Amino acid sequence: MIKYQRITLMEREEISRYIASGFSNRKIAQSLNRLPSTISREILRSGVVERKYYRAIFAQQQSNKLRHKLRGNRKLDNNIPLRKAVLYYLAKNWSPEQIAKRLIILYPNDMVMRISHETIYSYVYILPRGRLKRKIIACLRQRHLHRRIGVNQRF
Repeated sequence: MIKYQRITLMEREEISRYIASGFSNRKIAQSLNRLPSTISREILRSGVVERKYYRAIFAQQQSNKLRHKLRGNRKLDNNIPLRKAVLYYLAKNWSPEQIAKRLIILYPNDMVMRISHETIYSYVYILPRGRLKRKIIACLRQRHLHRRIGVNQRF
């Protein structure tokens, strides 16, 4: 399997030239050794109304803006009752899987109070810093400082 790589400025220049020459997305993809869907998405993402107006430098600027744009807040940041429930069960040494299943039982009709175990792990290992992180990780059973990816889970 080929590892994904972002489209470079040089590739965007080539796309722009090929479009000006009247090439199809499939021909452009073949020449750049990319998938046709990648080329199509690149053209659509650049924000042009018509394909013929695609310009590499503007597409590169758009890409840079999107890449450095901050993502939205996480579910546990926005939903305080959910965060309190998750932290409560973590303090009781429940696993994130158990917490996710318990919340489904406690709030069967409230979709706002549902969360996946992966989101809980993400919150525990990625967001907090310093003393708070150590305190939350101490609530987990395994108490790993960093999350480990198993052999079958590598990307």
